[in-house]
Amino acid sequence: PPIFKVSNFLDKGDIDFLKWSALNQKDARRRLKRSTTGSKSVEVSSTRTSETAFDTHSKVALKLKRRCFDLLGMQPYEEKMADGLQLLRYNVSAAYNSHYDFIESTTDANFNWQPREGGSNRFATVLLYLSDVEQGGETVFPKAPGYGSAEEVSTEISRLREGPYAGYFRKNSWQEKLVGECNSKLSIKPKAGEAILFYNQLPDGSRDENSIHGACPVLK
Repeated sequence: PPIFKVSNFLDKGDIDFLKWSALNQKDARRRLKRSTTGSKSVEVSSTRTSETAFDTHSKVALKLKRRCFDLLGMQPYEEKMADGLQLLRYNVSAAYNSHYDFIESTTDANFNWQPREGGSNRFATVLLYLSDVEQGGETVFPKAPGYGSAEEVSTEISRLREGPYAGYFRKNSWQEKLVGECNSKLSIKPKAGEAILFYNQLPDGSRDENSIHGACPVLK
């Protein structure tokens, strides 16, 4: 999909507060714990090894959500149209395998996730980077046209197996494949204070197949 990088989207004060918030949430539903998946965010997945906390109503969280709406040109701001601010921590080797933010749900009786049938979905994602990462940790878009052949992915996997991080992952694991894609496909290196925006849907409301993305394993 079209991907937009925004410099200086948040400042050091915002970053420091969000890190503090992630580590000091008291509510059991919002405190830092193993990341989950699914429309109800209750499924622990072996292909998502990060930790997640939520900040939904602090002044900084609300300010940044409003800024995201401004970036998208959506006015006025409506809280019901925004997810809570997810604060993710990736320790060394942690990652999130390639996935869609667009929710495919046909069994949720409480919400219509189908935009083409009068419902709504996660039509856009804004990722905020809170840290610099020395090695790894990129956001990768493995289906972005014009990047990385299967042969190039295989070459990068071979380099991983021969390098200093060879012991981090099992051979033929999803993490190993993801590193291969991260080093050969379109990927964005995290830089504290920057943000990226991309769209999960096409104009007709259907899922953009090229919006699949992953969080590359942190190596150093």
